[in-house]
Amino acid sequence: MPNGEFESVNILRPAEGKEDPLLALLKKNIKIIEHMMLQWHQKLGHLNPTDITKLAVDPCLEMRIKSGRALPFCKTCVQAKMTHPTFTPMMRTVKPAMRFFMDFAGGSYDTTCYR
Repeated sequence: MPNGEFESVNILRPAEGKEDPLLALLKKNIKIIEHMMLQWHQKLGHLNPTDITKLAVDPCLEMRIKSGRALPFCKTCVQAKMTHPTFTPMMRTVKPAMRFFMDFAGGSYDTTCYR
């Protein structure tokens, strides 16, 4: 107001001629997203089928699973679970003193520091 007074405003009622944004959200039809289990699995970062089913049961998430709830073969998950040896295994000795390990470049063992 120009004279320095404040106008009282009811924050619970929207301004005249405008619709309440919360009511507008509630009036909108929320689209339910339907995908097959493999599509949900891929969209949710390769989540396991049990957790995808738990998410589909939650009514707030508005997601549904088309067809069956079994997850078909996922090549990406199999590749991610593959393990490979981090080193090549050495041949084990079959006789005593068959293999020795020596340190030619390292320092010597000094026993004076342990007294």
